[in-house]
Amino acid sequence: NLCGGTSKTTSCLSLGAAFRRIADPKKSPVIWVDYDSQFSLTSVLPGNAVPDEKPVLVNYFDGKAKLEDILTPVGMPEDNLWLIGSNLNNLYLEKILSTPIAMRSSMAKLMKDIFSKFGDRAKIFCDSPPALSSSTSSLICALSELQEKYDTKLLIPLRSDRFSLSGAKLQ
Repeated sequence: NLCGGTSKTTSCLSLGAAFRRIADPKKSPVIWVDYDSQFSLTSVLPGNAVPDEKPVLVNYFDGKAKLEDILTPVGMPEDNLWLIGSNLNNLYLEKILSTPIAMRSSMAKLMKDIFSKFGDRAKIFCDSPPALSSSTSSLICALSELQEKYDTKLLIPLRSDRFSLSGAKLQ
């Protein structure tokens, strides 16, 4: 979907929050990943973008930050809620993920690192930019690769206009 306003951020936030209400936080941590350079999800959870001098996902993919460097706890420690926040620096994700090997491996490495740190019952909710980007393509490749080991699902909210629905049927 090439436009905003399809409830990607709201769906991501709501599904993560709803999951937290029904699952044991000790067994199933919730991790939100905001890789939209507009940082809408980040603006909602902690209230503002990650400061420019702090590492974000682009720094992790570029090998300049570790997972622990980009994780931020949300709420109380016992809630086991986490955010990988965003800022305008994530505009450079497309450059970092411009090669086929990077597209195939980057998000898969992130997902594996998250599962390694939090366990295979971790629930990861990703907020994407409006356009079908290299970042989203990388996530789709990662989910395909990881589906044999982990229970992976992909939900992409679409506008209900004729053009969007026709495009979805082609997939």
